[in-house]
Amino acid sequence: MIFTINVSAKDTSSSSIIIDNNTGRILYENNIHEKKLIASTTKIMTAILAIENTDKNKIVKVGNEILDMYGTNIYIEVGEQIKIEDLIYGLLLR
Repeated sequence: MIFTINVSAKDTSSSSIIIDNNTGRILYENNIHEKKLIASTTKIMTAILAIENTDKNKIVKVGNEILDMYGTNIYIEVGEQIKIEDLIYGLLLR
């Protein structure tokens, strides 16, 4: 399969990379060495681990740990009881 890259398209991202999956060859790069936060990757990995390793119907009680969290939230409160499935949805949708 052959792909072409439209070189007239403007890359407006702060950094990006396109790699040939078969050869590992870098086809395009833009500011690839700048360190970035990995929040979205962390959220996806957390969701995958929760889906694979927990009973999604289990109800858990929200602990004080949420008071130390930062970033977006789903407006849950300490002591609230919520299904793991709903926490996963909240993690990914928010």
